[in-house]
Amino acid sequence: MPRMTLALVCGLMLAAPATQAEDNPLRVQPGDRVRVTAPTAADKRLVGRAVAVEPAALTLDLDHGGRVAVPTQAITKLELSRGERSKAREGALWGAGFGLVGLTVICLDEQSRSEGWCGAAALSVPVYAGLGALIGLAFKTSRWQEVHSERLSVGVGPTKDGGIAMSVALRF
Repeated sequence: MPRMTLALVCGLMLAAPATQAEDNPLRVQPGDRVRVTAPTAADKRLVGRAVAVEPAALTLDLDHGGRVAVPTQAITKLELSRGERSKAREGALWGAGFGLVGLTVICLDEQSRSEGWCGAAALSVPVYAGLGALIGLAFKTSRWQEVHSERLSVGVGPTKDGGIAMSVALRF
């Protein structure tokens, strides 16, 4: 009898994920922040929290207010929020760029070079990069990861003769 119970429990555990995957082909859970592209259902990308995830539709509470149900068949791209990150790296690159421009201007001037300002100007590159990074810390951007549907995949790419090829795969 214990073997029969163990076999039944193992069977149910193996069957449960398959049933859940069929009920939720989008692999999104209620409460997840998502970005949805569905050209036939909405003019622009929809961003919000998933309220209900059903085989026929994904219901969202939009970030800018309102609730919308998007038909699953209309979704061409679905992205899951992975939090936010700062723009410190971009700020550092901009700052270093400004420092390099200043360095170039000073070092191209014959009088500045002869007076030794070129070496001092070289210090402006890391200083401006640091300032840019600090400014970048104040700005945040969302990180998104595309969720690939298990039943539909679409691919577009170049061909060897310069054309464009498109492929569509539908799994049942």
